[in-house]
Amino acid sequence: MDSPAIREMALLEDGNWWYRARRELLAGILCGLGRKFAVALDVGCGTGANAAVLRLFAGRVLGVDRSADSLAFCERRGYDECLEGLAENLPTGDGSVELALCADVLEHVGDDVAVLREIRRALAPEGLLLLTVPAHRSLWNKNDDYCGHKRRYSKRELAQSLRTAGFRPVFLRWWNFSLILPFWIFARWERRRGPKAVSRNNLSAIPRWLDRFLLTLMRLENVFSRWLPLPGGASLVALAAPGEIDASQ
Repeated sequence: MDSPAIREMALLEDGNWWYRARRELLAGILCGLGRKFAVALDVGCGTGANAAVLRLFAGRVLGVDRSADSLAFCERRGYDECLEGLAENLPTGDGSVELALCADVLEHVGDDVAVLREIRRALAPEGLLLLTVPAHRSLWNKNDDYCGHKRRYSKRELAQSLRTAGFRPVFLRWWNFSLILPFWIFARWERRRGPKAVSRNNLSAIPRWLDRFLLTLMRLENVFSRWLPLPGGASLVALAAPGEIDASQ
């Protein structure tokens, strides 16, 4: 992401419905584990709003991002340490992390398996990886281009990348089912309009009343999804543990 996109994300993260709902989703999953972690690592921490979630479940919270501009925001977010580095080459020791968070990061990198293997290296044998990614190529829109995405995932593709990198999926679930139809309609409408330069994240254009409605909708979905799996969604969320490394890849 370039500097304008980073600044815009920093402004959005605290109050926007999507970021708030995702933090509440992650907190609910971690709370359900009933476990505290010695060290948590936020891989591709961006401007750092997820630190507040990790702080609830870990004694020490580290943030890693390749962008110095992003890390400048992170220093005020509550990380114990902010590290500049690539997801493909994490500045952490082998087996030094008990929890790794990778929230909407994999879609930005060229080789997602290389990133996942590097996270596996950094994880302790009993560690866990919690990640989210955007789903469904059919939902591709200009916001994906603006944010620098390289792919949207199917459930099979994400599961294959995890297993190839040496992870054993604990669960792999859909998220954001409530809005998959509006997202699909919006994506088709954008394609019909043809090429057009995008200068801002489309989340910035949502009025306050709609933001409140969407947050309420997603909160209901977060609660519901704890009991029953969703039949689909615009995003995927996965929890994975270190498993056997696929030596054939």
